[in-house]
Amino acid sequence: MDNDAAVRDTTVRVLAEVAGLPLSDERAMLLAPQLEVWVTLANELSRKMSASHHSTLVPITIFAHRSGGGAR
Repeated sequence: MDNDAAVRDTTVRVLAEVAGLPLSDERAMLLAPQLEVWVTLANELSRKMSASHHSTLVPITIFAHRSGGGAR
């Protein structure tokens, strides 16, 4: 989503429709301000993490599984 684009209740209704989620107009109006805050903060985090000094940063969590066995 564009940094300058405001999240409006129409945006929330379209996103809900695409996701197949039933959403009343009243709830869309209530959710729009919260979603706008989330998008703004997500974009800010994305910009920070895209900085060159973070290019070698890797997650600390390692996902592994046992080989040769089923669920126990």
